[in-house]
Amino acid sequence: MIETLAQILAGLGLFFAGLELLSANLRGMTSRRFQRAVGGWTATPGKGFAWGALAGALTQSSAVVTFIVVGLLVAGMTVVVRGLPLIVGSNLGAGALLFIVSLDFGPAVLVLTGLVGLGVTIERLRPWRQGLWALFGIALLFVGLSLLKEGTAPLADSETVRSLLESTAGSHLLAFLIGAVLTVVVNSSVAIGVLSMSLMASGVLSFETTAMVIYGTNLGSSATTYLLSMKLRGEARQLAMYQVAFNVVGCLVFLPLFFIETMTSLPLSLALLEWLSDDPATRVAWAYLLFNASAALLLMPTLGPSARLLGRLWPRTPAEDLARPAFIGDFALQDPDLAIELTAREHHRIFQAVADLLAPLAEAGAGPAQGARPADAEAPRALLRATDGFLEDLGRLTMSAGQLGRYYRRIEAQRHLESLTDDVARFTATVEKLLASDGGRHLGQLLGDSLHAILHTCAEALAREATAEDRAFALDVTTDRGPAIRSVRESYLGERSETDDAEQAATMLAGISLFERVIWQAHALVAQQAEEAEDGAQESLRAAPSASAAASAGTQA
Repeated sequence: MIETLAQILAGLGLFFAGLELLSANLRGMTSRRFQRAVGGWTATPGKGFAWGALAGALTQSSAVVTFIVVGLLVAGMTVVVRGLPLIVGSNLGAGALLFIVSLDFGPAVLVLTGLVGLGVTIERLRPWRQGLWALFGIALLFVGLSLLKEGTAPLADSETVRSLLESTAGSHLLAFLIGAVLTVVVNSSVAIGVLSMSLMASGVLSFETTAMVIYGTNLGSSATTYLLSMKLRGEARQLAMYQVAFNVVGCLVFLPLFFIETMTSLPLSLALLEWLSDDPATRVAWAYLLFNASAALLLMPTLGPSARLLGRLWPRTPAEDLARPAFIGDFALQDPDLAIELTAREHHRIFQAVADLLAPLAEAGAGPAQGARPADAEAPRALLRATDGFLEDLGRLTMSAGQLGRYYRRIEAQRHLESLTDDVARFTATVEKLLASDGGRHLGQLLGDSLHAILHTCAEALAREATAEDRAFALDVTTDRGPAIRSVRESYLGERSETDDAEQAATMLAGISLFERVIWQAHALVAQQAEEAEDGAQESLRAAPSASAAASAGTQA
């Protein structure tokens, strides 16, 4: 019993670790070529469905494919409406499970895990390391599910499970419910399907009862996906719930057909299965496949409405909204001036988001010690990856000398924002430690409040509609504050004896140093914006006489 529980716990741990590893490394694969390849795979519903079916057939698990698509979504490589056909196709591909149930992919998964694990340690493969780690995450998904199945396998062979299935004789609805429950407990619809087929072959179950068990295993599979997705939020949850809804739709189709046929003797689904094969076991496999095919036929034409409904039921989180570009897009690449301007506006959004990371630290009386925690920096980082790829595409266009000058300013701003985001993330973690200690709380509150106010002053100055006075004020508050910083450092660290807490002293020093670095980055960004605004004003002045002369010539003509 202890070994079974240990395997189940290890399987769950490896499953969630694999999902996190997959998502994190896909986020880091910012190559535009790779992103476009993923976009090409899902460019049309037909392509998405075909790739999903192939993935479902190869992985033998629609749940695994669903969570791989969740990883692509979290990495920003696809959107919900393009991920839905992949999920639909994976169910149909996995519908062939009972036809190939004798195949065992367990050794192949272990070999894959070992080879990829060795691959990430080879120096020559460093350029492909993130891809290898993402593949390792997929392997861990399989290993985790495999451990779950191994841990629960004794349950499928137990007398209790067999007795439960045997007790369904004569009660079709009970057979359906027991099939669903056993699938959740055993975590394998195939195991319950095969067991019910063997009981049918021995005459314990009728064909009708076995078909209902198979329908129940599909609902149980959805319940398992629901349980595994409870940690997900926003669009990731939408995809998981679509997988749940897929099997619910199949049940809504086949359960009424089954009861109508058994009550009225009208030839419907059972008659079709008998026509397809004379072999009872093959009929059950066809029942599994047709269940998924029917749900796919119903859901494929409704992808758009389904995505909108999912969006209303499980709306995007604020972090997901922030992580998606609001201005840039491929449409802007037709006009370099427009693309540069929109990138500047996106950069301002990123700066504002980074400044907001400090908001929990700056709330009066709040801090990690009182329960407030700094926001996650992943959203601005995702937006930075998007702007970096957009700037890469923009750099391939032919531009004038003036456009190139503004373009390289955006490149410089991009690098400053990347460093700023990392520094602010480290600063919030450091201040969080200070706020959690008695000796460092006052300094932590001082640093957090001050930097929050300074960054929001800079955010106002970086807005496209900011005035010269706004920029001048921001430059003034971020100018070299060496004497003031030294005063703060001496106040908190200058008179500390050697017996004081060395770790806390190091944390204080790190917080003050990061405070200086963040202010320097903010000053550089505001100074760049001021320079850009001044150049734009001078260019407008030079253009004004030419426009007046042109207008005068037109009047004389």
